[in-house]
Amino acid sequence: MAHIRNTRLRNLYEEAEFDREHEEVQEIEETVRNLVQEIAESIAEKDPLFRTTVLQSGSFYEDLKVEGPNEFDFMFCLEELSKIGVCEVKEIPFRSVRDPGYVHVQVPHPFHEKRWKKYISKSKKLKPKALLEKFEILVREALTEKSNDFHPKLDQHSFTIELRKISVTLKLVWNGTKYRHYEISIDLVLCIKVGGWPKDSDLQTRFNRSHPGFEVMNKVTEMGYHLIASSIGESGAPRPCWRLSFSKA
Repeated sequence: MAHIRNTRLRNLYEEAEFDREHEEVQEIEETVRNLVQEIAESIAEKDPLFRTTVLQSGSFYEDLKVEGPNEFDFMFCLEELSKIGVCEVKEIPFRSVRDPGYVHVQVPHPFHEKRWKKYISKSKKLKPKALLEKFEILVREALTEKSNDFHPKLDQHSFTIELRKISVTLKLVWNGTKYRHYEISIDLVLCIKVGGWPKDSDLQTRFNRSHPGFEVMNKVTEMGYHLIASSIGESGAPRPCWRLSFSKA
């Protein structure tokens, strides 16, 4: 740090820089990851429809985080709705802005439609806002129950839960040695795994067999993508729908 002579700049740099291999950074990550998994398991016990597979995402897990271990992102992938053939992706009709990043979802099979009827509209669309609202309730119940058994360095009396436009966001306070009175934000998003690749995508056209990146893109498209439950639609319009996500591709 000696090469930065300006004290203010040096202090800013030290605040922004963090060592991912630092013992306490790893302790924070492990604590957050374990807590999120416990929340998922508790939710599944309370409501089997919300049995999920937890996926790590966001800048921390993509090794792009530069400001400290204070933000974590997880995707809660609904297992039943992610099974092949359970959901159908539908284009949004009469859209004012053509935006292939948002779609509707339907549950055509009578058996699954009956199980999810509380979250299906009269027009047969799966309602992301209703699912998010229920998800927030389940997260709140699970975290409140777990608070008495928090990691010793997590303040069991200082946590908040907020339903945002796309995520349920948890705010926790960590009291460690290097990181004291340190606020940690955890975004939990509800999603569905979809096989194949969106019809609106032109990847197959742009990456034909003669393209040097064909093999890589072929593997990516075979992995599928996710639909994120959102209470807003294209261009920020207040029209709940599902947002395409390729963060795990």
